[in-house]
Amino acid sequence: MTSIQQTAIDPETRTPCRHYWLVLWAAIPSLSFAQPSALESSAHEPALKAVQEVALAAAALGTAQEPAQPDAQPGVVELQRTAPPTVVERKREQVQAGVSDEAVATETQESPVQVETRAEESSRIRATPDETAAQSARAAAEPEPARFYSAGRRAEPQLWMLLNADRYQELQREITRLQQLDPRWQPPPELLYWLRHHLAEQADVDARNGETRDRATTTVSPYSAALRRAGRLQAQDRAGDALRALDPWLAQITSRHDANAMVLIGWLRLDTQDAQAALRAFEQSYQWRASADAAKGELLALARLDDNDRLLRQAKLQAERWPMLHPTAAASLRSAATRLHQASRYQQAQHLLDAALELAPAGRDIEILTGWNLLRLGKGQAAAETFEQLYRRNPDSASAEGLLSSLRQQGADTKLERLAQAPGPLRQLWLADQVERFVERGEPLRAYRTDPEGLPALANLDSPAVGLGLSWRERSGDPGLGQLTETRIPIVQYTHWTGLLGVGLSIDRVMLDAGTARADALIGSAPGPMTPSKRRATSDASHVDNGLTWTLGLSYQGDWRLAAQVGQTPTDGALDATLHGRLGVGRRGSDFAWNATLAHEPVRESLLSYTGMTDPGNGGAWGRVFRSGLTLDAWYQIDPKWTLSSRLQVHEYQGRDVADNTGIAASLSIGRNLPLSGFAYLTLGPAVEYQHFRRNLNHFTLGHGGYYSPEQDLGLMLALDFQTREAAPWLVQGSARAGWRSQEEAESPWFPLGTTHQQDRPQRYAASSESGLAASLRLEGAAQLSRQWQIGAALSGNYSLRFEEYKGMLFLRWLFEPRNAVFSSDLPSAAIANSHR
Repeated sequence: MTSIQQTAIDPETRTPCRHYWLVLWAAIPSLSFAQPSALESSAHEPALKAVQEVALAAAALGTAQEPAQPDAQPGVVELQRTAPPTVVERKREQVQAGVSDEAVATETQESPVQVETRAEESSRIRATPDETAAQSARAAAEPEPARFYSAGRRAEPQLWMLLNADRYQELQREITRLQQLDPRWQPPPELLYWLRHHLAEQADVDARNGETRDRATTTVSPYSAALRRAGRLQAQDRAGDALRALDPWLAQITSRHDANAMVLIGWLRLDTQDAQAALRAFEQSYQWRASADAAKGELLALARLDDNDRLLRQAKLQAERWPMLHPTAAASLRSAATRLHQASRYQQAQHLLDAALELAPAGRDIEILTGWNLLRLGKGQAAAETFEQLYRRNPDSASAEGLLSSLRQQGADTKLERLAQAPGPLRQLWLADQVERFVERGEPLRAYRTDPEGLPALANLDSPAVGLGLSWRERSGDPGLGQLTETRIPIVQYTHWTGLLGVGLSIDRVMLDAGTARADALIGSAPGPMTPSKRRATSDASHVDNGLTWTLGLSYQGDWRLAAQVGQTPTDGALDATLHGRLGVGRRGSDFAWNATLAHEPVRESLLSYTGMTDPGNGGAWGRVFRSGLTLDAWYQIDPKWTLSSRLQVHEYQGRDVADNTGIAASLSIGRNLPLSGFAYLTLGPAVEYQHFRRNLNHFTLGHGGYYSPEQDLGLMLALDFQTREAAPWLVQGSARAGWRSQEEAESPWFPLGTTHQQDRPQRYAASSESGLAASLRLEGAAQLSRQWQIGAALSGNYSLRFEEYKGMLFLRWLFEPRNAVFSSDLPSAAIANSHR
């Protein structure tokens, strides 16, 4: 072991040597024939696109340096800063410029070597135990030198280069000169061994050929010329040509154990993206003669090969042996961590990031990568702290994006909003995020009010609009009783927005037709065969030809959603028109929504329940049932894959000369969220539906209301709900249900209010029960005809063993201001004044 090696290992002298490692680190790129190219990078997120490129460029180009240690000697630091270019650096420049070896040799003799480096250890030739003991004894006996400078030790890398360039006589002269200049210095034993070996080989060849000239100083051997040419080709980014130039010399490189040439091959292999072959070349070079350049190339090759366990071991080992490789080892680990992060292997990525931090401080890009990795590991608090520190240090978009995402994951919306009040990248990202979230949640108006310029599709979203249309509905049943056909023409709707408050008005002309009842139909107070005059009077009363109805609605779309409606039942019915209304309040978040509605509305299932009918027995009118009560709707996203929806309704039913009733209805469904391009949501899953009424009033004698009121209605269904994406030229929303349904109706008296006639006939309706397949479908959509014209339609159907009901609607809407897209708020069911519920 040489004296410089002893000094590097001795704990008492390790600290002063650190300054020389800094100098060696600056000289390492000049000792190799070429520098490695940066590893390829791939983007993870907009804030992380440059992470891998920055990390590996620092590792490959060797620009990162360790900071000066606190115990550094000022004189040495100054020497490092002011030293002129080294012989090795001059040699590299002259080789690229085509200057001859003789000129280099002359320069070497005229100028002292200005670079100090650690002697390279060899795995092939090591000092014997006796030699090692003798050297240790001499080192112990000799006094500590007065200064740290050693010309012989600093020149050792250049001596190795002379050996590999076949300049043996020049090498001998240089060793002699250095021993005279630095009597305490001894050349490395392995260097002397190979010098004697090559001189003996040369003497044999010269003896055979009768030649006695000094080849190293008069001519350049073909071997050296090939290496120089390969170096020039690599400098021209022609790594493939350089490898082909070296192919004929691979055997000689191997026989000579030329470590520098093998390192060059390793860099060339890396340049041609053959990391596995590059790794073998670096390992072979290191085996012949351990060097920092070979260790550096090995780390970079392992990083490209994703051999992470081995990379971790070698990074720690080589950084401990070669302190100047701390930045390279850390950058290699961080490059591998970047790829692991992009492959969603966050735990392994964090392990490498932690190991790299022990070797060298992390740059800002790596700190951002660490924050994202912590966020993906579910450590939102740690990620938020990391991003917040980065943002306070330097508020840029990369740290702002990480801070926003981490606070969103924790649900810290209040803190996020507070931080986003200050001008800067975070506020811009927060506003854009608010707009996107509101649009995705079906609240485009809130998105527009948050940032009118945030999304071009939102332009003029609050434009007033007027529309005309036609709707049709048909429900099955016995003619003159449960059967009903409803037509509305025209439908006139007007909508106007002021801030987050909207006003809507709808005026409709209504036509109802229940058909003509049979002669033996049970109607009114005197069931049984009707006389022709009574039958004609009943038939005349089963129509509404020119009814008029209107609805006025208010809606507030803020953090809390408020809605109010008031309207009138159709005129021209058996009973006078009367008012109805509803009041609703709700809240919606990113993963939940709920709504509570108090309503007093007509039951639109039959002519009797809707506008009332004329009693053929006494000429009076009865019916017009109102449903009054509470409806609760809730929606909750359990996780990104599952959504839970529920509804609960509790109502009282009252009408003119109709028995009072109560009913309850509930539904529960769980849907699997199916990600599909072009859809805002698409869920599929099981659903349970249930209905129960205290009384069965689904008949048409006096006291009955003519509406479906089962004792039990149970459905087990498969439910599908979907909506296409918002802010598009067209939008469709719908749902479908299919499955098995059981429907049971209790027995009921003819006259629930107690009135009796014709005692000789049965006085009760029999109970009934049926079960079988049932299904329902609802579709509605809107599309742009132009920037100021929209067309829309709705279609629905409901099939069961007891009844069938079908609806359809078509409308045309004109906008006062041009719009760029269609939203779910443009659908018929979302109208402020919706008279078709």
